[in-house]
Amino acid sequence: MCNCYGSHVLRSLLCLCKGVPLDSPEFHGAKGSKVLAERLNLKVSHLDGNDSQHLQQGFPSLLKFLVSGMMNCTKEDMKTLQVDQYSSLTALKLLAGNDQELLHIIPVLLGCNKENLAEGKFIDMIIAGETVESMKEPAFSHLMEVILEVAPESLYNNMLTKLLKNSLFELSSHPCGNFVVQALISHARTKDQMELIWEELGLKFADLLGMGRSGVIASLIAACQRLQTHEYKCCEALATAVGSKNETSKFIVPRILFLDSYFSYDDKSSWSWPGGAKMHVMGSLILQAIFKFQS
Repeated sequence: MCNCYGSHVLRSLLCLCKGVPLDSPEFHGAKGSKVLAERLNLKVSHLDGNDSQHLQQGFPSLLKFLVSGMMNCTKEDMKTLQVDQYSSLTALKLLAGNDQELLHIIPVLLGCNKENLAEGKFIDMIIAGETVESMKEPAFSHLMEVILEVAPESLYNNMLTKLLKNSLFELSSHPCGNFVVQALISHARTKDQMELIWEELGLKFADLLGMGRSGVIASLIAACQRLQTHEYKCCEALATAVGSKNETSKFIVPRILFLDSYFSYDDKSSWSWPGGAKMHVMGSLILQAIFKFQS
């Protein structure tokens, strides 16, 4: 799993057991542009669609045996696997939808011990702080993105309320951790979950945009649009982040279209539309998401 060559062999074996074509990009790692499109509601997630037509004859019992064996033999090295760049995430991708397996595998990947699992505790609160710190590592950040994507709702809710709660802004501010928050937001299932997320990030639009974390804002707006909640609050927070009460609203759209230019300008009150400059991609996507709001 930790070898740059061996990990590819393992991925191929897992694909074979699942019945997935070995050249399938879905299970060898999605491209960043595709992940972004799914997070901003521009493309239906492959987990929500019907991919059965792409499946070939597989070996489900062998798949379960292989994944179980992988988890059992790596428990002692889980700390290493969490931050190793070659550790295979394919097992989680392939098991998407198999809630019973994921309810066991994901807590193990997060460092939960057998005793807690036996008691039905998916998240070990003793190591929660340490786990959140690990999310600032590139490899573990990516692992968490996949975990949040495939986690059953009960486990997702546990991670939100017990593991990530009160750490969302801290992670959003980090170059790697912010992708964990984007994944968390994009896979929220309910309005109540969005309310918890909004409580921590709703008043931080200006801070996050100023730090260049527009992806977090875009994911938050897209999730609110998808769940039809906090739509007015999103518009209000975005307008406040790029303007002031004494200014006319005509400045809002240009500043969103040129986010980098505006937030890197020292005297923001004298900023003007930069002629010939490229528009900010994420700023454009934020406006597209806003235009989809129902209210």
